[in-house]
Amino acid sequence: MRIRNDVMAILRGARCENHTVIIEEQDRDREAALERVMRAAGAQVNPSTMRFEFPDLYPSGDAGALIAAMVATGHTVRPPSRGIVSCPPMAAREMVGRIREDFGRDTTVLEPSAGHGTLAAHAAAVGLDVHCIEINPLAAADIRRARIGDAEIASQVQVADFLMMGPKPVYEAVLMYPPFPRAQAVQHILQGYRFLAPGGVLVALIHPTFLGPHHYHPASDELWRLWQERGGTRTGLPERTVHAPNGRPVDADMVILSAPE
Repeated sequence: MRIRNDVMAILRGARCENHTVIIEEQDRDREAALERVMRAAGAQVNPSTMRFEFPDLYPSGDAGALIAAMVATGHTVRPPSRGIVSCPPMAAREMVGRIREDFGRDTTVLEPSAGHGTLAAHAAAVGLDVHCIEINPLAAADIRRARIGDAEIASQVQVADFLMMGPKPVYEAVLMYPPFPRAQAVQHILQGYRFLAPGGVLVALIHPTFLGPHHYHPASDELWRLWQERGGTRTGLPERTVHAPNGRPVDADMVILSAPE
């Protein structure tokens, strides 16, 4: 995408801190155009602060390098995720906050199909012990390199296909941002539930229509029955919090399932 000259002027004055781009002076007339450019580059907007955050660069990446590249070329850069859509920061903070409410610090948490470990990084930042499973070895290497201060964001990183693994019910909490397609999303949540220790909690994002009776889709029916049996809860996220891989805003619910004691 070619960047308009007036948006280029805003980018030249932007201030960057790690994965965040801060626009010091907002211009309402150019705000929509700026947001389109930043979303095309892989950023998420934080409406409460009007800061742009690159989830794939959290916690220690350099958003300044991306802005410099856009200013130099006059075009948006490709999203830095190599095709993996990371959990939006606002949603990640809310999901991790729920785990902290239930368990406090030093809880052992699993992030399966972790991508670049955005949820892991937010969990580690509040003192949780995180294990990650990721099928892509390049993304797994990114997780191993990531740091918050001097500490790694995950104490264990395993390269594996999560859906092909046998149940391992040892985790107090499972944090999930599953793939977008219905079948994969539902299968990931069902598999994640099998990794919960007694009394453990699973917190995941899912499209609202994926959770309900779907007689033509056995896995969706299984998830719906489990959610009802376990008294699961769901909370709708604000509009424009979550975006599909093509950048289109999509509705999302935070779903919580608890394992029996």
